[in-house]
Amino acid sequence: MHGCEKQLFFGMFANKLKVRILEELMARPMGVTELADSLEAERSKVSHALLSMNSCRIIGVEEKGRQRLYYLNRETVVPMMRLAERHVSKNCEKCFAK
Repeated sequence: MHGCEKQLFFGMFANKLKVRILEELMARPMGVTELADSLEAERSKVSHALLSMNSCRIIGVEEKGRQRLYYLNRETVVPMMRLAERHVSKNCEKCFAK
């Protein structure tokens, strides 16, 4: 893996909307409209974010009839999100003090 690929991957986690999507998907799979409503974000922005996240396999998509449900990559992203939550809660007091 080259540096630019890692930069692209980690860049996905540096975008506020994408992180909010990841947090929502930690609870359960959701469709675009449900995510947009939950995040109070434009459906087109959520859809665009999901498309780029899917290209890096950060999320996956499952067809259920006419609906597309998005879910987190259980093998790599779910453990990474849990690790990030632990790290932030233990080490980022200075971030919260600002």
